[in-house]
Amino acid sequence: MAIKWVEITEENFTEFERVLELYNQVFPIEVREPQYIFYRSLQYAKERRPNNYHFLVGMKENQLVSFATGHYFAGVNSGFIVYIVTNPLIQSKGLG
Repeated sequence: MAIKWVEITEENFTEFERVLELYNQVFPIEVREPQYIFYRSLQYAKERRPNNYHFLVGMKENQLVSFATGHYFAGVNSGFIVYIVTNPLIQSKGLG
């Protein structure tokens, strides 16, 4: 079965708490941003389209496989990835 990608938005928080748990598990506390940064970025995305923030979650069946966040700036047609995370429980299983 393929990975299903879902975008988290301010209106759709499906899997958001599970993503934050994975974020806390994968990143050492010394490098973690406060969780409110994710909320603030989602609000920014809603207010600033087409300059946008994207928060994507990868699911396989009911398992959280990965997530990625990034910013896109329409004025210069450029963007960057902020986080890209794979669940350690599924690493090295050919899903990447």
